[in-house]
Amino acid sequence: MGKASSGKRAAKAGGTRDHTVPRMYLGHFARHVARRKHELMVRRLDNVDRPFPVTPANIAAETGYYWGISADGIPHHTAEELFTSLEGSADTVLKLLLNDPQWALTPHWPLSPNRRHALAWWMAAVGYSCS
Repeated sequence: MGKASSGKRAAKAGGTRDHTVPRMYLGHFARHVARRKHELMVRRLDNVDRPFPVTPANIAAETGYYWGISADGIPHHTAEELFTSLEGSADTVLKLLLNDPQWALTPHWPLSPNRRHALAWWMAAVGYSCS
């Protein structure tokens, strides 16, 4: 079964895999290990002495995390759609900053008002969703 079919089935059941930390953000800190494969080294809180590799797609994800219920009792995924939109706008700004070899000394600072706006909305949304 293709990803689209399994995604539709999961959505009907309210069982989507929602990332609490965006994959695009985690990907900036991952190590390239093979063609189209990146890994992060992580540790479990109950066993911090044993780090293990994981892909950005397989970390910080919970089933149905962003599902909500409307006033009419209808399940919806509107929050995830909003976060996806904000991530898309912030992604170009994060790439600009995180991929700059000068890091904090980037010549792109201060950011233009449009870039500041995109980054601020994304940061506020991520901060709110983690609280």
